[in-house]
Parts: sequence; structure tokens; C-alpha cells
Amino acid sequence: MPCPHCVSADKLFDPRVARRELSRLHRRGPSASTRMLIAALPRGSLLDIGGGVGAIQHAFAATAERITHVDASQAYVAVARAELERLGFTSSEHLHGDFVALHASIEAHTVVTLDRVLCCYPDLSGLVIASTAKAQRAWGAVFPKERWWTRVGVRVMNLVLRLRGSDYQGYIHPEAQIMALAEAAGLRLKSTASTWLWNVWTFQRP
Repeated sequence: MPCPHCVSADKLFDPRVARRELSRLHRRGPSASTRMLIAALPRGSLLDIGGGVGAIQHAFAATAERITHVDASQAYVAVARAELERLGFTSSEHLHGDFVALHASIEAHTVVTLDRVLCCYPDLSGLVIASTAKAQRAWGAVFPKERWWTRVGVRVMNLVLRLRGSDYQGYIHPEAQIMALAEAAGLRLKSTASTWLWNVWTFQRP
């Protein structure tokens, strides 16, 4: 049975949203937090979970031997695949669905990324445990700071979405829990950076 949250994400992040985000990426490049994440990571094979239109994938395309992209949005998967093909990168796999449900069939990669994904998934433990298990060398995530203004912002966003008839919800997960789960997976914190809204954390295998 499909994850209800993933079904709502698929409806929210539709082809119109995907085209708009791709146009923004072409005009402005990756967001500040995404650039910080890319800069802090080693290169190698990439597993990009919830990779959207593929900003991180584009950065890895010149050197990665393979890229795997998993996203709950069919529109994002289609756009990211087309963009990598346009760049001439042919060693990629694009999967539509819930990563936690699919992870057993996905191979480990040098680097695993979750850019603004933890805040989009209700089961933090399941997502972090499944994704860190696939990180051979590094695991990186961008997620909201645990502050009063982010909590207010997420509540307002969730209210607006409900009023529009969407079941999609955002989450502010505890920073201490994210740290504990990553460390329990044998990873150690390598770097931290931030914007006024986002934490950018990277971990590596000792």
C-alpha cells in the first residue's frame, strides 16, 4: 500500500511545480543551503533521496560513476531524468516512490543526500536509518532549524495546505534525534553550516 504522505506529495509537487523549479534552477542555480551541502561532500556515486529537479545530481554528473534518484513526485523524477540526459549523463536510475519502502532493493552509494527531505517525511527514524545504511562514505542533509519561527512557519504552511484540500504536511524534527540516529548508524559529524532557516549537516564514516 502506498505511503499516504508520499501520495499527497506526488499530488502537490506536480508537473507545473517541477517546471517552475527547473526554470529557477537554470536562472539562479542551487539555493544557498544546497550549495553548502554540495561543497561539503566528497565525490563518488550519489544516492539523492527526494532530489527534486536534480540540483545535487547536476553537481555530481561530471565525476560520479552512477547516480540514483528516488522521489515521491513523478514529475520531479521525470524532470531530473531528462536533465541528466540533456547533460549527457547516462549512468543514472530514477525511482518513483517512498524510499523507506524501496530501500531494500537499492544499493549502497558513496554519498547519500537528503536536501530538504527530513522535514517532508513523518517517520524520521525510518528515513534516517534506511538512508544512512546506504552511505558508504558520507551522508548529508538539509533540514529546518529547530526554532520557534520555523515551527510557526510550518504550522501556517500546514494550515494553508489543509484549507486547499491537501493532505501533505511538513515537520520540524528534533535536531538531537537526527544527530543520535546518524551516530547510531556509525557516522560521525563532519561539518555544519546554516542559513537563517536551514541546517546543513554532513556526516562521514570513520
